[in-house]
Order: sequence, then C-alpha cells, then structure tokens
Amino acid sequence: QAFPGTTDQQRSDLGLTVRKARTPIPAPEFPPSIDIVNVEGRTVTVRLHDGSPSRAKPDGVAGATVLSYVGAAAPDETGAWKFEGGTTRTTFTVTFSPTLEPGTTVWLAAFWTNPREESGPACMPVSVTFGAAALNQSGTLKLAA
Repeated sequence: QAFPGTTDQQRSDLGLTVRKARTPIPAPEFPPSIDIVNVEGRTVTVRLHDGSPSRAKPDGVAGATVLSYVGAAAPDETGAWKFEGGTTRTTFTVTFSPTLEPGTTVWLAAFWTNPREESGPACMPVSVTFGAAALNQSGTLKLAA
C-alpha cells in the first residue's frame, strides 16, 4: 500500500483499498442570513442559516465567526467590528456589557468558515436597540429589555 511506485489499478488488482483523492473544501461562497431570536437584558440570541428552512449549516461549512459593533450605524471598515467569537452551532448568544445605556443600538454580523478556517463573505448586519421596542426580522414587535 505504501510503495510509491504502486498505481491505484495495481492496488485494486491486489484487492487493496484504493484511497479516494482528497479535494480541498473551498471557502464558503455565500454569506449566512442572521436572525435575532430573543433579547433578554443585554443577552441576544441569534440564529444563522443559509436562507433555506433547514437549521443545518451549508455543505463545507464548519462554523461561523461572529462580530459586533456598538453604535448608531454599522461601520463600513472591518477594523471597527469587535470579534465576539467563533461557533460551530447555528444558534448562539452574545452578551453585551450591562453598562450599556437604554436606547443603545448594537449591530451583529457573521461569516461562515470552512474546516481550514477560510472565511466567506459577511452577512448584512442586523441591529438590536436595548431598552426600546424593536422589530425583529419577521416584522413582529418584540420588547428588548
């Protein structure tokens, strides 16, 4: 099996296992969709998905990287975002400082990563305003604590 001059055909003829050629998993092509599921105090529960009804990650995706920003509008420059962490789950929570004033807006964004930690494009940021009524992604009114 380990002899370098042996071809796959020779291995097959000898009844040995022929290993499949490895193909690298490319970086994800599409950004995730992000939904705010719940807000309790300063803890925000978020769900990532690929736009389908499935709750599973897309093929070739190992996890996601989550970013946040505190401010009235989402920034354009990547350096302004705060790294919140990586997750292998599609539902996760982000807890913000309890010192944030009521009416403070926070933004969340994420991007998929493959098993080699190569990243895809980031999703459109979504916002939550603490201490005020806010519309969630489905358009229903939800009270943010």
